Amino acid sequence: MADGSDSPRQFDNMLTSDVAAPIEKKAKNRARKKPKPYRVYTAAQLKPYWRFRKIYHELKWAKPVRGSPFPFLQLPAELRQMVYINTLVVDSPFEFWPEEESSDYVLAHVNTYRKRVTNFRKLEKLIKRRGGNLRLLRTCKQVNMEASPVFYGENQFRFSGRDGHTIAYCFTWNMGWNRLQWLTNITIGAPFGESDLVSKNQVDKLQRHLPFRMPHDGVFLNDPIKTFSCLVNLLIKRADGLKKFTMVVCERLRPFPRQNKYDEKKWRDLKKLVECKPFVDYQVVCLYHETSTTGDFNHLNRFLKRVKSLGIWKFYTAHYEEDGLWQTHGTLGNIQDPEMILEDIRYLFIEN
Repeated sequence: MADGSDSPRQFDNMLTSDVAAPIEKKAKNRARKKPKPYRVYTAAQLKPYWRFRKIYHELKWAKPVRGSPFPFLQLPAELRQMVYINTLVVDSPFEFWPEEESSDYVLAHVNTYRKRVTNFRKLEKLIKRRGGNLRLLRTCKQVNMEASPVFYGENQFRFSGRDGHTIAYCFTWNMGWNRLQWLTNITIGAPFGESDLVSKNQVDKLQRHLPFRMPHDGVFLNDPIKTFSCLVNLLIKRADGLKKFTMVVCERLRPFPRQNKYDEKKWRDLKKLVECKPFVDYQVVCLYHETSTTGDFNHLNRFLKRVKSLGIWKFYTAHYEEDGLWQTHGTLGNIQDPEMILEDIRYLFIEN
């Protein structure tokens, strides 16, 4: 500080150099790390893929391969099949629309929708963790044809929550007819009773967060009768490899098979599915809290009896687990409710 005239300027330079140097260094590193688009394919080459956002984005930001690429398609078909099984088959099922646990019926009816929508974000993180594996389906047409039977045939796809058949229809519609034939295991929430999509705002929000494209056949998400009918028709026509069909019933479901006229169309569609695909393993899973007993399912007695009349005889119990997942751990025995039995007797002897 002995230099009177130069000391303030030197002090300012010292401050600016200490502060600006890291900022400039970070900016250079950020600019260096930022990838450049169209390094492998030009914009003109990617124009046919504009309708397919995922494929277009991956090809746009693709990196050049260092060295010669591995000749994967030149491997024997048996080795390629082993690669598909190790990379695409997972232990846990894909739960797109979980049934969340709640002991309060009103609270569950109001808040469960919000939890299911946020589950799409969890699912996106799950898919990102397996992103390298799922990109295998988009490598080329030959790999897609060879790997699709493994991915759709060896994994479980669940839509366990209320209105799950609506989300399941959007999923199967987006699969395409050539891949739907490999679907073997699907689970939906029982399409009976009240719907959680009770307002236009809920439907609009669901459409914004839905990870699939909306069907273009005039079906709306707030029409559960039509969506279930379309799902059944799609499974009958195209799901040739379907082996297991499961319906999930929760404690808060209050179906009335005879009184609810809106459910009659769904019962006819379910009967149509059972008749057209008699060799499918049909099951019903009843979800309950750990503190509950099977006696809490007495209100489902008539519902289960009508399910049995369609030829479905397998009933299992399961309790809520983390993130909406569940696993069957027992069979549901014969449940009896005196009031229901008395009502059935009155129905038998009522005069026409």
